[in-house]
Amino acid sequence: MTYRINLFQIHFCRFSLFPLFSLFCLIWGTVFCSPAAGDGSSLVITADMQHEYAESCYENKDYETAVVEFKRFIHFFPSHSKENEVRFKIAMALYHLGKYHEAARGFNDMILAHQDEQLTREACFMQAECFIRLNKSDYAGIVYQNTKTLFPDRDTLDRVHAGLARLSLIQARNMVPGALDQAGHYLEQISEANPQVYEKDRLLAVIREAEQASEKDPRLSGVLSVIPGLGYLYCERYHDAFMTFCLNAGLILAAVKAHEDSNDPLAGVLAIVETGFYAGNIYGAVSAAHKHNREVRVRIFDRYIDLTPAVDMSEKGVGVSFSLNF
Repeated sequence: MTYRINLFQIHFCRFSLFPLFSLFCLIWGTVFCSPAAGDGSSLVITADMQHEYAESCYENKDYETAVVEFKRFIHFFPSHSKENEVRFKIAMALYHLGKYHEAARGFNDMILAHQDEQLTREACFMQAECFIRLNKSDYAGIVYQNTKTLFPDRDTLDRVHAGLARLSLIQARNMVPGALDQAGHYLEQISEANPQVYEKDRLLAVIREAEQASEKDPRLSGVLSVIPGLGYLYCERYHDAFMTFCLNAGLILAAVKAHEDSNDPLAGVLAIVETGFYAGNIYGAVSAAHKHNREVRVRIFDRYIDLTPAVDMSEKGVGVSFSLNF
């Protein structure tokens, strides 16, 4: 029995060394015989490769990735000849992502640097678009006016006047006083060399139609409301006119009846309630006139003009336009 145990132990020890030796050889070969360890080979990404990948992300509308890859390009390849173009694309990608504040800052940095005239010009127009998207029309107007100072050539001035006209039309759609006249003024300043580019004649025709559209006078509507419901009738809101007349007439008759029945407390309560409804009738009629005018103008503009900016990326630059509907 003792002899057999010793043989087993010797047998086990003899064969258990082979796996350990094999493992040692494998580790040694991996560490010391690897080609990478010997020749120091590694993947090298050139500026063109990085730029091409970022561009492909941008073209495929993967703007989040495009921003990251363009920023990586600037980090690893500073002072590259394409740096200004890349910074412009970063701002454009942010614009497409709806990050208008960040995009406006990016365009503003390019305007202040003014290293590339074409890109600086396009940055001015895109910064104005960012402010329009942010409902900051005053800032957009300032950017357009500054663009006129920086780039006084005819084509740029025509683009600026078209942008200012569109800005005024947006304000006119929101019933800003004098905006229609201002839009017409800017359109008239577009040179004869580019009238078709910006649909000058058709836009002026739309403005004339909006000016000649039938509108209701809010003051007259309020005066007519001395007779409850008549102001609504003037604004062509016949259902509201009928309901207002019936409600006010009913409360007045009820108050008179309560007074005739010597129920003065009830008559007083009804008179107070009627006073509120009567004042509401006047206020509502004035508001109805304003609402009617706005609806008429909105219908005209929405029928003919698409005021949503369209960004056209081309080899010549970036174009921002609005279109006419037919």
